[in-house]
Amino acid sequence: MVGRAPWVSGLITGLAYFVFAAAAILATRLSGGLALMWIANAVLLTAFLLTPHRLWIIPAVGTFIASLAASITVSPVPEAAFFFASANVAEAWIVAEILRHSNIRRDPFDSARAVFIFIVSAGIIGPAISGFIGAATASAAFGRSFVGSWLDWFAGHGLGTIMATPLILLPFLGDSLLRKQTTAAKVRAAGLLLLVTVTALGVFSQNDYPLLFLPLLPVLMATFVLGRSGAAASVAIVAVIAGVQTALNSGPLSLMHTEDAVRFQFLQFYIAFQFAIALPVAAILRQRDTLTEHIQDHAAALQLLLDNTSDVLLNLDIEGRIRLASESVREVAGYEPEELIGKNALSLVDGPWVERVRAVHLEALEEPNKTFTVEYRARRANGELAWFETRTRVIRRADGTTAGVVSAIREVGHRKSIEERLMEAAQTDALTSVLNRRGFLQKLNIALTDKVGPVKPTTIAMVDIDFFKRINDQYGHAAGDLALSRVASILKAEVRVGDIVGRIGGEEFAIALVEADLNDAATVCERLRAEIEQNHIPIAPGKSIQLTASFGLAALVPGPAGAIEAALENADSALYAAKHNGRNCLQIAA
Repeated sequence: MVGRAPWVSGLITGLAYFVFAAAAILATRLSGGLALMWIANAVLLTAFLLTPHRLWIIPAVGTFIASLAASITVSPVPEAAFFFASANVAEAWIVAEILRHSNIRRDPFDSARAVFIFIVSAGIIGPAISGFIGAATASAAFGRSFVGSWLDWFAGHGLGTIMATPLILLPFLGDSLLRKQTTAAKVRAAGLLLLVTVTALGVFSQNDYPLLFLPLLPVLMATFVLGRSGAAASVAIVAVIAGVQTALNSGPLSLMHTEDAVRFQFLQFYIAFQFAIALPVAAILRQRDTLTEHIQDHAAALQLLLDNTSDVLLNLDIEGRIRLASESVREVAGYEPEELIGKNALSLVDGPWVERVRAVHLEALEEPNKTFTVEYRARRANGELAWFETRTRVIRRADGTTAGVVSAIREVGHRKSIEERLMEAAQTDALTSVLNRRGFLQKLNIALTDKVGPVKPTTIAMVDIDFFKRINDQYGHAAGDLALSRVASILKAEVRVGDIVGRIGGEEFAIALVEADLNDAATVCERLRAEIEQNHIPIAPGKSIQLTASFGLAALVPGPAGAIEAALENADSALYAAKHNGRNCLQIAA
């Protein structure tokens, strides 16, 4: 049917349908009514599944003609052929449409869901609907009751289609026992089917004990080992053996004291039960094998990634304990992967950063659909501190619960070094190499924020080079730049450790004398003033300019909002007063 011209496939489908239909009419009309095992519709359903929807009309017409031919040639009521053919084609079409609209295009046996939909549509819905036409025709043709005819049609068509479709369709899907590649696989398949045959013969060749449950075990064995083709073949073997023995009035079904048609219908339900167990199991096993293949593919890809990445991958449980560490941790941090198993990842993080990393871990657990990033310092195996960046995301189980987190870690020391240099450059005055206004304020804020214990006074000093404009105007900007650099060098060299120096204006500098009251700060600033006064700027051979500077001091009490800006303003006012008082002096804000 596959790979041929549509009309050729339609012809082959019609011929196959004729053979199966004629055989069913001749072999399974046991009570003068309808055929009790109608497997011909499995041929048409297979054609529908393997043919594009737009071409369904071709196999439909072919099987309609074949059904007419079978009824006319071997049926005792050829005048009913048109109605039976219409019902047969309509039934297969209904089943195929249900499968198509359920997104089951070619293979109704590749998942438990697909098998369920196939059994419901082919075993219940399709024959139930077409049975109204078939039963009405049969009751008129054979003189039997409508209900009895409908039940015969429903059982014979539903169970026949369920049983025969896998046997016909699976070889076209490349799933056939004849295609086993190795001799061992062929021998194993033959052995299992032989076991099914022997068991079925043993059960249905005697009529002393109702051992109908016995064939199910070898059928399931064949299903587990050979898959869905093994399930279909083994159930078909049981069906043929049981059908022949039952037709000969032998086997355990002969213990039923009823007419042949009823025993045959019971056999149909028995075979359907075998299919209803074996096919879903085969589908689940197929899904498992497919999932296993996908897992193996992903595992190979992940291993390739792990082997070729410098990032460290950690698998952590919910508490943060390390369950798995990639080999790259040896190169990046000096640890052996095995020695990290069972350790809490936070134990590797430098103390000041532990809470930050813990907070990100908890955030990831709270929002499992997001990836979180955190930078921190951690210790290498040799005790050295280094900068790392972690991207972390939750691992979720199939039921949606959290199994842990996976983290990708890379060393970012080089990047952090560049960032620090860039930040330092952005906060440093290019001419004097002291902090600019932005850097001065930021560093002062940090210094005040990091204070622990009782708050101690801090003093802000504003420093201005006296007559700086005159230096620029008379001697040029080169002399002015030299004056600025000289004063900045003196301030940096002479302040205490922990004090902060910055250039916050043209010729204005600021000094934060941390934890120094006004008296202490005045002592330091007086020394600075005197040091500046002793410096001369050479402007020509044998000629120089003496430098002097004015200082304004103001107290800064950490805490209140705007305290820094207020202290700067007060110090600036004191500086203005110092200039007004003759320059080259100190003035403390009132």
